[in-house]
Amino acid sequence: MNDYGEFATQMLRAACPEINYEYDRVNRATLGVLTGEARLMLRVLEDALDVIHGRITAGTYSLLEKTKNANFEEAIEWFESDDTDSPFSSVNICERFGYDHSAVRKAVREAVRKAELAKKKAA
Repeated sequence: MNDYGEFATQMLRAACPEINYEYDRVNRATLGVLTGEARLMLRVLEDALDVIHGRITAGTYSLLEKTKNANFEEAIEWFESDDTDSPFSSVNICERFGYDHSAVRKAVREAVRKAELAKKKAA
């Protein structure tokens, strides 16, 4: 698996150690047999985590601060949503891979809190 999966794993484990994130069992063991839809679901989750941490990805590359902020807010809203109608909602993706959505949401909130503190210190 590429470093995006490793990054997502590290972020979730660091922000919320008790998270139900069975990366090795779910991702590494089955990535080779995942359907195209499941691989896309995994990449959507990883991209949202990259956006939260300010990592540049193909979907978020922009030099405009306004665009970066909009992508960041959209990623937060996606994690905070309880939508189950879309197969690509954060709830459904977490469920598909056996992740505890409330723990993922908690980890994202913690990552956002830390990012906001870092911005305040830098200012």
